[in-house]
Amino acid sequence: MTSTRNLDVLERSKIIDRWKEGADINLIARELNVTRKTVKRWVTRFESEGHLEPRQRVALPRVITSDRLALMVETFEREPFTSTKTFAKEFNCDVQTVRNHLRQAGILHKKPVMRINLTEADKTARVRFAREYRDFDFTHAIFSGDKCFISNEAGRKHVWRVMNTQYELKNKNKKNTESDRVVVNLWAWMCSGGPGELVYIPERSNGASYLELLRDVMVPTVRVVYPEVEMPKIIFFQGNYPVNRWCMVNKWIKQQPYLHAVRWPVRSPDLNPLENLWAIIVQRWDPKKERTRGALVSHIDEVWNCLRGSDLCEILVNSMRKRCDAVINAGGALTKY
Repeated sequence: MTSTRNLDVLERSKIIDRWKEGADINLIARELNVTRKTVKRWVTRFESEGHLEPRQRVALPRVITSDRLALMVETFEREPFTSTKTFAKEFNCDVQTVRNHLRQAGILHKKPVMRINLTEADKTARVRFAREYRDFDFTHAIFSGDKCFISNEAGRKHVWRVMNTQYELKNKNKKNTESDRVVVNLWAWMCSGGPGELVYIPERSNGASYLELLRDVMVPTVRVVYPEVEMPKIIFFQGNYPVNRWCMVNKWIKQQPYLHAVRWPVRSPDLNPLENLWAIIVQRWDPKKERTRGALVSHIDEVWNCLRGSDLCEILVNSMRKRCDAVINAGGALTKY
């Protein structure tokens, strides 16, 4: 097999010496274990230039100068949702060139988080919850929650920001007011053993439908994974919305000796590991491809089933202590989780 490596001056000289001796290109290539194209290139170079020294390279002027880079950094720090195509067009260069220089300057390409505003009361409640459940055994806990998938003409947004600044106001995703294209509402539960039941719910649900969900879906499906003999009491974590706090829901839960419900603090998606599963579905969702409700439902089912059998849920549940520590250390503010 012939070599495609770069040749040094000695090897180039051997090619010219054999060529001067009358050897043809095919023979020289076999003797020196190089390609015919390499031999021909150096013979042609020697005929035209009379030497084998490397050509002097002319350094091209930098497209992204220090002044231009400073301008880009200042712009993206002020307006993180600016498109990199704007500067690529202004500087007449490739978009990837702009992105590479931004990364070198510490401005990274990320997906924006949703805007969540915490009051001091919210932060206090989050710290209190984290301290209370920091040493709790979540091994057999059930994590439940709902999710609304919304697709609109604006599609996904991207932000360029400095590391660990995702919760700064300017870097958060603003609520889109354009007409929605597809809306799918879901409720599900998970545990350390993996994803549980996934249920599609109406756009307008109430306390009665949530009670039916707990009674007819959650309890029976949890008992399939954790029979009463193995886990007499089901401890499940739920949201803190009006439907979760409805009086009839609370009454029914209290009447079930095998049920113990714990509400998350308000505005605390970083504490619920189920949110990470929702995030995976969103990350793998292409709004341009899944443009109908049926296509989106199929996508959600596919991703949800792919998560079964993996150790992801166990890893997420095992992170609960770290999540609580992060909330405590942040004084109740939102964390990276």
